[in-house]
Amino acid sequence: MSLTVPSSPTVTLTPGGTIRLQSKHTERRRYRILDANGTPYPRFAMPRSNYGTLLPGAWPLVNYAPGLYTFQLLSADENVVVDSQQVIVREGETVDVSL
Repeated sequence: MSLTVPSSPTVTLTPGGTIRLQSKHTERRRYRILDANGTPYPRFAMPRSNYGTLLPGAWPLVNYAPGLYTFQLLSADENVVVDSQQVIVREGETVDVSL
């Protein structure tokens, strides 16, 4: 990352936390993540949309900034939330989400 400033500030970056996302289903499902303000939270795995694909099993999502997130499992047509879970991510910790 390149940063140009008029002085010499210290910019501290941290690794954030990890979210272990567990699917309760045997088939692929779609999900989205909302930040504390209710705004869709795009990730590198979802570059062109606000949706991710939830596969069977457990998957780590790394480097999330500390804070409150809401995970929403979506219906097949992606118009209806069929399950939802809020989590608080803390620096250096792992939190579980099961949808």
